[in-house]
Amino acid sequence: MHCATLLGMKSLIEKYIESHALAWSPTTQASERYRLLGVQTALDGNPDTLWTAVQALKPYSRATTWTRVVSFWDWLLSTKRMHGENPYAAFRKKNAKAFKNVYRQSIPDLTYAQAEALIETLPEPHRQKAMDILDGGLRYAESATYNQGLVVGKGGKVRRAYLEKEPTKYDKSYHTFRRALAKIGLKPHDLRKICLNELVAAGANPFELCEAAGWSDVKTAASYIKARQGRVGELFKKVQRG
Repeated sequence: MHCATLLGMKSLIEKYIESHALAWSPTTQASERYRLLGVQTALDGNPDTLWTAVQALKPYSRATTWTRVVSFWDWLLSTKRMHGENPYAAFRKKNAKAFKNVYRQSIPDLTYAQAEALIETLPEPHRQKAMDILDGGLRYAESATYNQGLVVGKGGKVRRAYLEKEPTKYDKSYHTFRRALAKIGLKPHDLRKICLNELVAAGANPFELCEAAGWSDVKTAASYIKARQGRVGELFKKVQRG
């Protein structure tokens, strides 16, 4: 890799983010930028350099960072800023076991009613913002795009939002909201997970869940939904009784 490319890595990362401005939400852009800038000095085209740099990260963060680097390098190749094959994609394929089974479910063990009770202790405007996200099973960024019953999700996908009323205007930052929720032991995305799990408990099938969540692949549900032993037992009884 040329020195000029190394010196301009931060600039290249910004150009990469800008090229996806119409496809990614502000939250996604911020996340991509954060991960890539965190390893920019290790992006010399040698996967071993990056592998050493990400060892301090937890397994899931390591795999996520690697995925982002692979996508970034694909973009460099597609725009002729780099040439040849993607060394990071090749490394991941060769060492596939190191990137598998790294995701650990992090789903709050709370019902909708329990989450609502916690939210009621928050001051406004955090309380209503949290309820909007919980009620609609929304991503935080989506909740700010609500317009006449529709929200804009990842990749600019528009879908229906099942809210009974117009979401409250929220003029605070994401970090302020996150800190407010942390005081009751929750994260913004926990509210979405709780709602989606309630839909499953209410009988939603995988395809209905995808429509509600804005997913294009039912496999995504595996990282959000946990089986409830009581529910499984009830299903078995229904089948056995005929």
